Amino acid sequence: MRNNCRVVSLIVVFLILSMSCGAIIYFNNYFKEAKDEEKIEKIFVNVEDDATKDLFLNLYKSNHLEYVSKLESDIDNFNVLSSDTKLDIAFNALKKELNDVYASGIELKYIDDYFKNTFKDIIYFNKESIMCVTCKKELFIYDSKNNKYIYNEAHKYHEMYESLNFYTKVVDIKNRNNTYVVTYVNLWTEPFSNAVGIDRAYSSYNDAVNKINAIYKSNDDRNMYTEAENEINNNFDLYKDKMHKYTYTFEKIDDIYKIVSLSFK
Repeated sequence: MRNNCRVVSLIVVFLILSMSCGAIIYFNNYFKEAKDEEKIEKIFVNVEDDATKDLFLNLYKSNHLEYVSKLESDIDNFNVLSSDTKLDIAFNALKKELNDVYASGIELKYIDDYFKNTFKDIIYFNKESIMCVTCKKELFIYDSKNNKYIYNEAHKYHEMYESLNFYTKVVDIKNRNNTYVVTYVNLWTEPFSNAVGIDRAYSSYNDAVNKINAIYKSNDDRNMYTEAENEINNNFDLYKDKMHKYTYTFEKIDDIYKIVSLSFK
């Protein structure tokens, strides 16, 4: 009888040890798989297909991100920008999309919608005047009665000097889940009121404004845009390390790609 008890006890101990070992192995494998999945989620993969490159090139152009690129800073919170800067971005983008804003003005809802569809952050701003980029005086003022920005009739007409972002190329895309890190290069002109005499291209807005470090010079200012674009496209390996890089992080939210951050180098 005593021997039978010992046998039963040994069997019970054996079963307990077996179950314990099985549980340890199971949980080890479970946590290993969880860590592996977490590691995979943290890895960005390169995206090479032309369709995705075209998507982000069209996104840049349709949202007129050249006005964001002009900031040429590392930004991960766009609410640190002044209201004046935020309004300048929205105004310059919307004046290319809406009909004759100088006559009809810009309803506040269009500015709100632009920010909502362009940035992941909720963009806050004061309803300050929109300033003229050339003379730095009030160009549009806020009409609280009609909830819109209207042209300031006291602003005297003058030529507008503005640098043009005439070329953009997607050079790198990395993806992880719904996050995309997209790097662009750009070509800019120096500020001008008409295109006569514009014969140089620059790879950053600030270089263009200061007329330094031109990356391309044409002998024929009438064809500079086409010449510069063809030169960069056909010989990109010769230029890529000399060009400034604009890297946007986008997050896909409800099928809309929204800016999370910008870095510049």
